[in-house]
This record gives sequence, structure tokens and C-alpha cells, in this order.
Amino acid sequence: MSSTRARLVTGALALALLPTTASASVATRGADVPPHPPSPLTGLPRGVPHGQVVRLADGDRYEVTRSQGGRQIQGRRYDVQTGSWGARTTVFREADLRCWNVVARGAGSGIAVTFECGPALVEPDEGKPYAAATSDGVHWDARRLPGYAWRDPAISPAGTWAAWSRGQDYVTWTAVGGFVQHRASRSTGQFEDAQAPVVTDDGTVTIAWSSSAECTVTFDAYPAAGGSTSQVVQDARVCDDFATSVDASTVLLGDTDDRWSVTRLTRPDESSPWAVSRVAPLDASGLLTDAFVPDFAPTLLDAPGRPLAVIANLGDDLGVQLYDPASESWRAPVPFLSRAGGTRCVYEDDATARVGFYALTLRCRGGDRRLVTSPDGAAWQALPLRAGLVGLDARADLVAVPGRRRIVVLSRNGAATVPVGVTGRCDVVHPIGRRSVLRVTATRGSAGWPALLQRSTSDGWRTLRRLDLPHQGTCRRVFSGGLSGADFQLSGGGRTLGLRFVRRDGRWDVRRDY
Repeated sequence: MSSTRARLVTGALALALLPTTASASVATRGADVPPHPPSPLTGLPRGVPHGQVVRLADGDRYEVTRSQGGRQIQGRRYDVQTGSWGARTTVFREADLRCWNVVARGAGSGIAVTFECGPALVEPDEGKPYAAATSDGVHWDARRLPGYAWRDPAISPAGTWAAWSRGQDYVTWTAVGGFVQHRASRSTGQFEDAQAPVVTDDGTVTIAWSSSAECTVTFDAYPAAGGSTSQVVQDARVCDDFATSVDASTVLLGDTDDRWSVTRLTRPDESSPWAVSRVAPLDASGLLTDAFVPDFAPTLLDAPGRPLAVIANLGDDLGVQLYDPASESWRAPVPFLSRAGGTRCVYEDDATARVGFYALTLRCRGGDRRLVTSPDGAAWQALPLRAGLVGLDARADLVAVPGRRRIVVLSRNGAATVPVGVTGRCDVVHPIGRRSVLRVTATRGSAGWPALLQRSTSDGWRTLRRLDLPHQGTCRRVFSGGLSGADFQLSGGGRTLGLRFVRRDGRWDVRRDY
């Protein structure tokens, strides 16, 4: 199964029917929730603007990036003893070339790099591949690789050997012998992305290549002295066409941009066989999946320090499944919402990664909207959304769910109720504490556009200031700021306003972004 295939979670859930007027329904599993699983991408370099940072054996780090404008590939070392970065040095530079797409691996005291370069006006997909390597982080060798589509580099544990592969071609490097091109004696599959090289300190290059059609990963080893050996891992959990090498004993299978679809294959040492050591959660047993349904996005919820969760949607009911990394399986689904007459819900927005706890907005049949939430993965709620927009403060990890008579403020510590509500079509709330929220609201003559900034109190709303915002016609709709950078957007009368809540000199205000 390809890791890029969208997944719709479903399951046969035995649910008790609740009245349609229920404000929230809760399911509790108690304190027995599994831990958050370790990242399948452990060991890969850290991405930085225009490059990557690798770790070396002495605890130091080395950053490889392209310079501003791409005129050179440059590197600098972070000294863990002094806690400071050294000066940047040139890894590669050639007149009239611009470079990009820097990918690195580091081990021992060595670093291996792949990047692309071309004339200043060339399209990025027309760049030529280049390789660079060093065994000490000081003296670099670089060369143009033949053809195109070379994969990520590999580095041996001591940093003395580096390798690159493309199809049946592979290149090795040592400080003494420089770059040497080789030809693999065995087929390496049909797709470049399905191939990954690893190299050991004795110069043995292993080319790992996968086949989603056959659910296999083949490891072809080519010792420096000649000859070859081969091992095939056949497993229903390795049906993918994306392979990435981490180090001499670790290969990842799956799209690394979708980390929970990645399976790890490892070997205890260089003389041992390869095997699946950690299965991708999205391919683990027990996950109830079905064919993709239009307008429904994947609903894997990933909150730091909390279990991976998936919202299950079958027919009219909703439930949740939690992933158990110890057994590498999904627990049985637990129901938390059902409505008489039926409710089919689809994805609208997921704020989980932004606030650090579960917060998924669903749009359901009949116009019903719900915020699925839990502070810890033990107790779940599906709060009704009566207003157009949920208030969000990602810096304080707070979510405000507005209603006509109350506002529920969610945090990692649970839920708190603020005894005020919103009634205007374009009213927007913003949480500033577990029991305190801001509101922008209209006045009688403002045609629905916000005219007041208010703060909640135990007695109701208190006006902080009047707003002087340009508008025309009537405010018709409020929606998230999205990629615009604004906290929220208002539209009506043929125009859109992007607004942001700001705090200046200890006082709250609303700023117009556009």
C-alpha cells in the first residue's frame, strides 16, 4: 500500500444513541492510554533553510547549506564544548553555477552531500546532480555525478566512506581514492525513489530497493573486494516505493514527508540480516480503513506527548482509535458520539499540532459542526460549534469554542466554561486565559462588522475599546486567516478584511493586516 494514499477511518462501532440536543458526548478509557510513539525518522538530518544539519560522533553538528543566491555550497561546524558555531567555509563553488536541493548525511567525523547546480536561469528540475564528501569536516572533494536522479548520500559509521546510487550505477568516495564509479550486477527495481544506498567502514555498499507490487525490500551488498550477496525481506508491511537510508544499519520505507507512514528496517550489526524493526503506525494491525471518500481528509491526530489517535467514521457514528507502540497495533475503537437520525462527518480543520492537544473540527450532515477534543487521549468530547469560527491562541495552547450562552476554553489541562456567549454572525472570540476571552462584535449601526473589542468578566462583556475598521455593505462571513497570517478574515460587500489580535504595552487591540 502506497504511503501517499489517503485513508478514511471507519469501524463497526456499537454506540448508544444520544439526543440530537446533546451539547457533548464523552467516552472515557481511564488513565490507561498508550504513550506517544518515537519518531520513525530518528537519525535523519535536521532541515534548516537551504540545507541540513547532521550529527557527528563527538556530539558536534555540521550544517551544510547553499549560500544566498546559491553561488556556493557552504558548511560550518557547531562545537558542543563551546556551544558556538564556527565560521562558514566553502564546500563547492563553480563560476556561473547556482546550486540548490542540499541533502546531507554525517557519521564519525565525515559528511557526504548531494546537491544540484545549473546556470543562473535554468529551471530547478533541469539542474545537474553533484556530490561532495569529507572525512574530517575540513578538506572537501566534489564532483559532478553522471546523468540525473541520484539518491540521498550514504556515509559509513566512521565517516571514511561515502556512497551515492542511481539505478545500477553507484559511486563511492574515500579520502585516499577519491570518487570511483561502479556498476551493480543486479537489478535495482523500476523507480529511483525506491532505492537507497548504505555503506560500511570496509567499503561494502548495500543498495536497498523496494517493490510495492511484491511487498519486498531487496538488499544487494557489493564488498569493495568484489562479488555480491543479496537478501530479500518479504512482508505485508513493506509494500511501498519510497526508500531512504539513515545510516549503515537503518533504512526507512515510506514517504518521509508523512512520517507515520514510514516503516524502519534495521540490522543489529553489519553481519546480521535486515528485518522490519518498527512498523509504520498507518500500516499497523487493527486500524480500520476503507476506500477514500471524496471531501474527507485523513484524520490522524498527532499531539506531542500523547498517543496517536484516529477519528473513526462509520455510517452515522464517530469513535476514536489509539495507537499502542508497544504492541505496534491499534486499539479497538471507542465510541463518543452518535445522533438519532444519523450524522456523517467530514474533515474541516485540525488544530492539534498547533495547540498541543487534540482539536479537530468536523462538518457533519445537516449542517451540524463539531469540535472533537481531548486533553490527554482518555476522555473525548464532540462539542457543538454554533459560531462560524473557533478561537485559537497557539502560543498559549488555548482553543475557545463559542456558543450563544457560554464559551468553552480548552487547554492541555482540560476544559473550562466562561459564562458569556456570542450572537453576531461575524463575532469572533480569542482565548487569553483558561477562563478569559476576548470578543470582537458589532453594534446596531455597523452592519454586522466588528465595532467593539470586549473582554469577558463574571458579569458579562466589558468593552475595552471601539474599533475603527473600514468596511462596506454587510458582514456576511467569518473564516480562518489560514496562510494569510491573520487570525481571522471577514467578508462582505465585495471586500475581505484580515484581522489579528495583538497585545501592546499590556493592552489588547485588533490590528488590520489587509
